[in-house]
Amino acid sequence: MQIVRRGHCSRLSCAISANAMPHDIENCSAAGFFRYLTKSINVIEFMDTLNKALEFAERGMGKGSRAPR
Repeated sequence: MQIVRRGHCSRLSCAISANAMPHDIENCSAAGFFRYLTKSINVIEFMDTLNKALEFAERGMGKGSRAPR
Protein backbone atom coordinates (compact mmCIF):
# COMPACT_ATOMS: atom_id res chain seq x y z
CA MET A 1 0.00 0.00 0.00
CA GLN A 2 2.91 2.36 0.69
CA ILE A 3 4.22 1.97 -2.86
CA VAL A 4 0.83 2.91 -4.31
CA ARG A 5 0.43 5.80 -1.85
CA ARG A 6 3.83 7.24 -2.77
CA GLY A 7 2.93 7.23 -6.44
CA HIS A 8 5.53 4.64 -7.42
CA CYS A 9 2.93 2.41 -9.04
CA SER A 10 1.88 3.30 -12.56
CA ARG A 11 -0.78 0.60 -12.85
CA LEU A 12 -4.29 0.27 -11.58
CA SER A 13 -4.26 -1.55 -8.27
CA CYS A 14 -7.06 -3.53 -6.73
CA ALA A 15 -6.88 -4.59 -3.09
CA ILE A 16 -8.11 -8.06 -2.16
CA SER A 17 -8.28 -8.75 1.54
CA ALA A 18 -10.11 -10.68 4.22
CA ASN A 19 -10.39 -7.41 6.17
CA ALA A 20 -13.67 -5.68 5.41
CA MET A 21 -13.63 -3.03 8.11
CA PRO A 22 -14.53 0.46 6.89
CA HIS A 23 -11.13 1.90 7.90
CA ASP A 24 -9.34 -0.79 5.84
CA ILE A 25 -11.37 0.15 2.78
CA GLU A 26 -10.82 3.88 3.40
CA ASN A 27 -7.06 3.38 3.81
CA CYS A 28 -6.81 1.52 0.52
CA SER A 29 -8.90 4.11 -1.28
CA ALA A 30 -6.77 6.92 0.17
CA ALA A 31 -3.63 5.06 -0.94
CA GLY A 32 -4.88 5.00 -4.53
CA PHE A 33 -6.37 1.56 -5.02
CA PHE A 34 -9.26 1.80 -7.46
CA ARG A 35 -11.20 -1.15 -6.00
CA TYR A 36 -11.29 -3.07 -2.73
CA LEU A 37 -12.57 -6.63 -2.86
CA THR A 38 -13.04 -8.87 0.15
CA LYS A 39 -12.69 -12.61 0.49
CA SER A 40 -14.53 -14.82 -0.34
CA ILE A 41 -14.31 -13.47 -3.82
CA ASN A 42 -17.60 -12.75 -5.52
CA VAL A 43 -16.87 -13.88 -9.08
CA ILE A 44 -19.25 -11.37 -10.68
CA GLU A 45 -17.74 -8.46 -8.73
CA PHE A 46 -14.23 -9.69 -9.55
CA MET A 47 -15.00 -9.94 -13.28
CA ASP A 48 -16.61 -6.48 -13.20
CA THR A 49 -13.43 -5.13 -11.61
CA LEU A 50 -11.28 -6.73 -14.31
CA ASN A 51 -13.53 -5.34 -17.04
CA LYS A 52 -13.33 -1.82 -15.61
CA ALA A 53 -9.55 -2.08 -15.35
CA LEU A 54 -9.30 -3.22 -18.98
CA GLU A 55 -11.61 -0.44 -20.16
CA PHE A 56 -9.51 2.09 -18.27
CA ALA A 57 -6.30 0.70 -19.79
CA GLU A 58 -7.76 0.92 -23.29
CA ARG A 59 -8.62 4.60 -22.74
CA GLY A 60 -5.01 5.30 -21.84
CA MET A 61 -4.23 5.38 -18.17
CA GLY A 62 -2.37 8.49 -17.10
CA LYS A 63 -3.66 10.71 -19.89
CA GLY A 64 -6.15 12.68 -17.85
CA SER A 65 -8.36 9.65 -17.28
CA ARG A 66 -9.84 8.96 -13.88
CA ALA A 67 -9.78 5.46 -12.49
CA PRO A 68 -13.16 3.73 -12.43
CA ARG A 69 -14.89 3.23 -9.09
